[in-house]
Amino acid sequence: MANNGNGQSRWPPHCCVPAFAAAALRILGYPDFARKELARRLGTCVEPGAVNPWGLPAEDDPEKRGVTVARAQERLPEVLAELDLSLRFRHVRFNEIEFGLYAEVLEQATRQGAVVGVGFDYARLFDASAEVRHVARMEPLPDDQKVRLLDDYATSPAQEATVKWLDLEPAVRAVDDGFWMIGYSGALDLSFVSV
Repeated sequence: MANNGNGQSRWPPHCCVPAFAAAALRILGYPDFARKELARRLGTCVEPGAVNPWGLPAEDDPEKRGVTVARAQERLPEVLAELDLSLRFRHVRFNEIEFGLYAEVLEQATRQGAVVGVGFDYARLFDASAEVRHVARMEPLPDDQKVRLLDDYATSPAQEATVKWLDLEPAVRAVDDGFWMIGYSGALDLSFVSV
């Protein structure tokens, strides 16, 4: 299997959620979580016939490949609790954020110490041909009209892209997704979230 240039093997297909979770854990001080084990524990599924060096389960339904929001909400808290009982996972769909204040929610979450990702239609955002649900880490920028995406799935260090919120929002809404956040319990208490 090819490596990513620093000796680590690349993530198998459909592993963007475990890649995001591994990056978040590294940032929060837990650098040694085994990537293969994390992908398995989160229930990552790949398409039949995909390059699958970790023996992850195959899934015919494209909507169930990777790690769905429901599967992450079920399994990620268990993984986090084994590391630290105060670590939490929270998913907030964009339609749960009042007045479209996405930049403000991202700024608040990161200021409070959470690591934030976003789920979106990769094809819609980056002009690819077919819908691909994807999760990438994100950081606020001084220009509140833009955000930095960091794709931990593709490379190490993470591949970076600066995108406009006006381009990101429709790509997130196209797959009814939103923010994926990992942090200590208080970091996930957010304003402007209706649920």
